Amino acid sequence: MESLMHRLLVKLPWLLLLPGVLLWLLPATALAQGGGMIPVPREVNVISPDAQIESRPGFSGSVVGNLGYDTNISYGSGDDSTPETQFESAVPGLAMALIPGIRFTSPQLLESERTGGKLHYGFELRGIYRQFYSPDKSGVYNDPRFGAHLGGTFLYSPSKLFTIQAYEIFDRYSEPHYMIRDTFTQSWVQNQAGVLLRIVPGDGLLETVLRYNMGLFYFEDADLSGANKLEHNLQARVSYKFLPNSHLWLIGTYDINSYFDNGGARDSMPVKVAGGVSTPIWTSLALSLGGGYGWGFYASGAAPDTWLLFAGLQYSVSTRLKLQGKYEHTFEDSMLGAYSDQHNFTFAATMPFGQNLMLTAQAGYRHLTYVGVLHAEPSNTETTRVDDIIFADLALSYKLRKDLVLRAQYKFMTDQTPYRARTPPYPTTDPDFEFPLSIVNNPSFMKHELFLTLAWHF
Repeated sequence: MESLMHRLLVKLPWLLLLPGVLLWLLPATALAQGGGMIPVPREVNVISPDAQIESRPGFSGSVVGNLGYDTNISYGSGDDSTPETQFESAVPGLAMALIPGIRFTSPQLLESERTGGKLHYGFELRGIYRQFYSPDKSGVYNDPRFGAHLGGTFLYSPSKLFTIQAYEIFDRYSEPHYMIRDTFTQSWVQNQAGVLLRIVPGDGLLETVLRYNMGLFYFEDADLSGANKLEHNLQARVSYKFLPNSHLWLIGTYDINSYFDNGGARDSMPVKVAGGVSTPIWTSLALSLGGGYGWGFYASGAAPDTWLLFAGLQYSVSTRLKLQGKYEHTFEDSMLGAYSDQHNFTFAATMPFGQNLMLTAQAGYRHLTYVGVLHAEPSNTETTRVDDIIFADLALSYKLRKDLVLRAQYKFMTDQTPYRARTPPYPTTDPDFEFPLSIVNNPSFMKHELFLTLAWHF
């Protein structure tokens, strides 16, 4: 169970959150409004309007539709040579989505610098209908998928020296199954709720940010109930402005990961401490550099005890072309008791052409080592899995009119690993779990996605 479930779960968050991996996360944080390049945000970004559409307070809405082609809907290996491996076949097909949404924001909630008002609040609600179609397959491959997003936030900011924020973010995901069996639904819920406090005393040179976040991860398929968990995350950051745009910072994070169904065997309480500097080198180049150490404190098995490192550059080639490059070394809980040691390299570029046309590019490389994952062959006692991931995301957006945006997008992702997973018999920590198929599974995959998206805002 563990190896197949681990294979399923450790990839899904990165596939779903691919556009967000460029938000260099030394601890796991959300995008900040006005947070610069310092870990732990000044505010959690809950409502995200289209960058090409002028934000307005009050009620607004949008309808987003996309249609495209996915070369590998189910992320299989593409090997169709035997009855066993045919369940891993790459399944190309059409993919479409329809995403209606509605939003309400108070004046200035979406502004990075607020000039008035003490109370700021808003919410955002989206429904997600996704449809895949492959003429070579039937059943759950072509079944409709439904998801939802709800985010709400409340800020009290009597001055620039004090802010308190409460927020909640709910998401339901539903994806094509992962080739384990034909009835696999692969749907799950993530809910984040928290509070953030920002204090800037006196002359404004010292800033303190404290944040508490509670996260719930719940998988609707009973066979994945072992991955259901509740996590508590505490973050603290102190930064000191020693020049007009330069900061020294120190951060600390403490997590409590509690799994519902394993009697505490997979629980963990990782601690990370790091510090660094964020400063302009000259008018067009900014540097953020930091490092520290982290301890895993896992209830059983191997636990991380390793150094942390972050390095980031922001370069403005011109008034329009912006470049970012980032590297981090860290570790994260894997939701199944093992953890992943990570080396992440990311790159991003943004280039507007005139008032209506914008090009964005994202790319990266990730070297992940998962510890505590069982190998396919019973004779192989190796408990590590190494993945090399390369991804890219290119988008060209054109604003047809003030309320209509047309976007062409290409996404690429490949995950190559020598690891193989197999259904029983093999060493397992959960003998009660059984799969109906006897598959030696190759979790490596490669996929290309091409989409056209039309977004109407009203």
